[in-house]
Order: sequence, then C-alpha cells, then structure tokens
Amino acid sequence: MNHSSINSRDRHTVKETDPVDAYEKLVVCKKSFLVDVRSQAEWNFVGFPHSVKMKNEVIFCEWSSFPTMTKSLNFLDELIQKINFKKLKIYIFFVVPVLDHFKQLQISRILSIILLRNLEICHV
Repeated sequence: MNHSSINSRDRHTVKETDPVDAYEKLVVCKKSFLVDVRSQAEWNFVGFPHSVKMKNEVIFCEWSSFPTMTKSLNFLDELIQKINFKKLKIYIFFVVPVLDHFKQLQISRILSIILLRNLEICHV
C-alpha cells in the first residue's frame, strides 16, 4: 500500500453526534439510515427500534452472532446491499449494545475507510 492511499484514508473521519440530532436527521432526511448491528438474540430479547416518523426503515445487519459472538464475514457486503452508498451525503447511525462503544467506532471507521467518506455516528 502506498502512502497516498494511506493519507487519503486518514482524511475520512467518524463524527459523533447526540441522539436528539440523530433522530432529527432520521425523521427529516431521506438520506439517513439507522443500522442496528446487534445480534438476532439481542433483537429477540431486548427488542428493536421503531419509529413511523423516520424516512427509512431500520436496517438490521448483525455484526456478530450469538452465542459465540463471532464477527459476521458478510457484514459489509450485506450492509452495502441495503444502503445506496453512491449518494454524496448520507447519514448512518448505529445501534450497538449499550456498553459496546468500541464496536460502534470500529464499524464506523471500517466503513469510512472502505467507502472513502466521512460518517456520523450516534450513541442510541
């Protein structure tokens, strides 16, 4: 990998935003998406987000699967199939387990590098 590609990747950042701003974007902006990356077990046990006011439906895409919590090898492919990343400015907000802020940052950073764009994340 050459230095120009590394520098290009470093310019893409992940910005944190608060839940109120995230919800406002989800309600008014057609290019905003709420992605729930928790496991199927968490969706069944804890529940899942729902709001009829959001412009898009919640996207469910497991980052890891219960009980082993092994990372999904298809995560990025599945997410890319569900969201049109070719749009110039989109907002993606992730729902992760409450104590797993690191997972949220990790997913967002991977996406920002692969997609070569800035992302906003929110702790919800």
